[in-house]
Amino acid sequence: MARIEFKKLRDEIEMKLRESEEVHRKSDNFADEVERYWRQVWASMGPHPYETGAYEASITVIKTYLREKQGRVPKGMRGPNGERPGTYTSETLYSYSVGSDHPEAMLIEYGTGPDINGVGSWYGPHKKTGKMGWHKTPNTPTRAFHPAAKTVLHFHGTM
Repeated sequence: MARIEFKKLRDEIEMKLRESEEVHRKSDNFADEVERYWRQVWASMGPHPYETGAYEASITVIKTYLREKQGRVPKGMRGPNGERPGTYTSETLYSYSVGSDHPEAMLIEYGTGPDINGVGSWYGPHKKTGKMGWHKTPNTPTRAFHPAAKTVLHFHGTM
Protein backbone atom coordinates (compact mmCIF):
# COMPACT_ATOMS: atom_id res chain seq x y z
CA MET A 1 0.00 0.00 0.00
CA ALA A 2 1.36 3.41 -0.97
CA ARG A 3 2.20 5.84 1.78
CA ILE A 4 0.88 9.38 1.30
CA GLU A 5 3.34 12.15 2.02
CA PHE A 6 1.00 14.89 3.18
CA LYS A 7 3.56 17.69 3.04
CA LYS A 8 4.49 16.83 -0.55
CA LEU A 9 0.82 16.50 -1.52
CA ARG A 10 -0.01 19.86 0.11
CA ASP A 11 2.91 21.57 -1.64
CA GLU A 12 1.85 20.15 -5.02
CA ILE A 13 -1.78 21.22 -4.57
CA GLU A 14 -0.73 24.71 -3.40
CA MET A 15 1.61 25.13 -6.37
CA LYS A 16 -1.08 24.05 -8.86
CA LEU A 17 -3.55 26.52 -7.31
CA ARG A 18 -1.03 29.37 -7.46
CA GLU A 19 -0.20 28.61 -11.09
CA SER A 20 -3.84 28.41 -12.15
CA GLU A 21 -5.01 31.51 -13.99
CA GLU A 22 -8.58 30.29 -13.56
CA VAL A 23 -8.28 30.43 -9.75
CA HIS A 24 -6.89 33.98 -9.90
CA ARG A 25 -9.58 35.07 -12.34
CA LYS A 26 -12.39 33.55 -10.24
CA SER A 27 -11.01 35.20 -7.08
CA ASP A 28 -10.99 38.59 -8.81
CA ASN A 29 -14.50 38.06 -10.20
CA PHE A 30 -15.89 36.95 -6.84
CA ALA A 31 -14.42 40.00 -5.07
CA ASP A 32 -15.98 42.26 -7.74
CA GLU A 33 -19.33 40.46 -7.32
CA VAL A 34 -19.26 41.06 -3.56
CA GLU A 35 -18.49 44.75 -4.14
CA ARG A 36 -21.39 45.10 -6.61
CA TYR A 37 -23.80 43.37 -4.22
CA TRP A 38 -22.77 45.62 -1.30
CA ARG A 39 -23.39 48.69 -3.46
CA GLN A 40 -26.82 47.32 -4.50
CA VAL A 41 -27.75 46.66 -0.86
CA TRP A 42 -26.78 50.22 0.08
CA ALA A 43 -28.70 51.74 -2.83
CA SER A 44 -31.82 49.66 -2.09
CA MET A 45 -32.02 50.83 1.53
CA GLY A 46 -33.80 53.95 0.40
CA PRO A 47 -33.56 57.37 1.95
CA HIS A 48 -30.82 57.64 4.50
CA PRO A 49 -28.82 60.51 5.97
CA TYR A 50 -25.73 59.78 3.87
CA GLU A 51 -26.99 60.63 0.37
CA THR A 52 -23.77 62.28 -0.84
CA GLY A 53 -22.51 59.10 -2.53
CA ALA A 54 -19.21 59.20 -0.67
CA TYR A 55 -19.99 56.04 1.31
CA GLU A 56 -20.96 54.08 -1.79
CA ALA A 57 -17.82 55.29 -3.57
CA SER A 58 -15.69 54.10 -0.66
CA ILE A 59 -16.78 50.44 -1.04
CA THR A 60 -13.83 48.83 -2.79
CA VAL A 61 -11.99 45.56 -3.30
CA ILE A 62 -8.86 45.54 -1.16
CA LYS A 63 -5.97 43.40 -2.38
CA THR A 64 -3.81 42.75 0.67
CA TYR A 65 -0.23 41.59 0.66
CA LEU A 66 -0.33 38.29 2.51
CA ARG A 67 3.23 37.06 2.62
CA GLU A 68 6.29 36.30 0.61
CA LYS A 69 6.28 32.56 -0.05
CA GLN A 70 9.69 31.00 -0.24
CA GLY A 71 10.49 27.35 -0.65
CA ARG A 72 11.77 24.58 -2.83
CA VAL A 73 10.13 23.33 -5.98
CA PRO A 74 8.98 19.71 -5.28
CA LYS A 75 10.55 16.84 -7.22
CA GLY A 76 8.83 16.15 -10.51
CA MET A 77 7.32 19.67 -10.61
CA ARG A 78 8.24 22.94 -12.24
CA GLY A 79 8.13 26.26 -10.42
CA PRO A 80 5.74 29.10 -11.35
CA ASN A 81 8.39 30.62 -13.62
CA GLY A 82 9.71 27.31 -14.95
CA GLU A 83 12.28 26.71 -12.20
CA ARG A 84 13.78 23.25 -12.00
CA PRO A 85 12.93 20.86 -9.13
CA GLY A 86 14.96 21.43 -5.99
CA THR A 87 15.60 25.12 -6.67
CA TYR A 88 14.32 27.84 -4.35
CA THR A 89 11.45 30.04 -5.43
CA SER A 90 10.05 33.27 -4.09
CA GLU A 91 6.62 34.63 -4.91
CA THR A 92 4.15 37.05 -3.41
CA LEU A 93 0.77 35.85 -2.18
CA TYR A 94 -2.28 38.13 -1.87
CA SER A 95 -5.61 38.02 -0.10
CA TYR A 96 -8.79 39.73 -1.30
CA SER A 97 -11.32 41.51 0.88
CA VAL A 98 -14.05 44.05 0.28
CA GLY A 99 -14.42 47.00 2.62
CA SER A 100 -15.11 50.67 3.17
CA ASP A 101 -12.75 53.28 4.60
CA HIS A 102 -15.43 55.97 4.88
CA PRO A 103 -15.22 57.92 8.19
CA GLU A 104 -18.90 57.21 8.99
CA ALA A 105 -18.86 53.55 7.90
CA MET A 106 -19.11 52.29 11.47
CA LEU A 107 -21.99 54.67 12.23
CA ILE A 108 -23.80 53.50 9.10
CA GLU A 109 -23.29 49.85 9.98
CA TYR A 110 -24.21 49.96 13.70
CA GLY A 111 -26.19 53.21 14.11
CA THR A 112 -25.61 55.98 16.64
CA GLY A 113 -28.29 55.55 19.31
CA PRO A 114 -29.89 58.43 21.20
CA ASP A 115 -27.88 61.49 22.17
CA ILE A 116 -27.31 62.20 25.86
CA ASN A 117 -29.30 65.24 27.04
CA GLY A 118 -27.30 68.26 28.04
CA VAL A 119 -24.11 67.10 26.39
CA GLY A 120 -22.80 69.22 23.57
CA SER A 121 -20.77 68.21 20.58
CA TRP A 122 -18.97 69.81 17.70
CA TYR A 123 -21.82 70.65 15.40
CA GLY A 124 -20.36 73.29 13.10
CA PRO A 125 -21.71 76.86 13.07
CA HIS A 126 -24.59 77.57 15.40
CA LYS A 127 -27.83 78.35 13.52
CA LYS A 128 -28.66 81.52 15.48
CA THR A 129 -25.28 82.93 16.46
CA GLY A 130 -23.13 81.56 13.64
CA LYS A 131 -20.33 80.78 16.11
CA MET A 132 -18.26 77.68 15.59
CA GLY A 133 -17.68 75.40 18.54
CA TRP A 134 -19.29 73.21 21.13
CA HIS A 135 -22.99 73.57 21.75
CA LYS A 136 -26.04 71.45 22.45
CA THR A 137 -27.12 69.29 19.56
CA PRO A 138 -30.58 68.02 18.75
CA ASN A 139 -31.35 64.41 19.58
CA THR A 140 -30.52 62.77 16.24
CA PRO A 141 -30.23 59.00 16.57
CA THR A 142 -29.38 57.24 13.33
CA ARG A 143 -30.70 53.74 12.79
CA ALA A 144 -28.32 50.92 11.94
CA PHE A 145 -28.40 50.06 8.24
CA HIS A 146 -26.10 46.97 8.30
CA PRO A 147 -25.12 46.96 4.59
CA ALA A 148 -21.90 45.01 5.25
CA ALA A 149 -23.63 42.47 7.49
CA LYS A 150 -26.33 41.87 4.88
CA THR A 151 -23.66 41.31 2.23
CA VAL A 152 -21.78 38.88 4.48
CA LEU A 153 -25.01 37.00 5.22
CA HIS A 154 -25.79 36.73 1.50
CA PHE A 155 -22.39 35.23 0.67
CA HIS A 156 -22.11 33.11 3.87
CA GLY A 157 -18.88 34.84 4.88
CA THR A 158 -17.41 36.38 8.02
CA MET A 159 -16.76 39.96 9.05
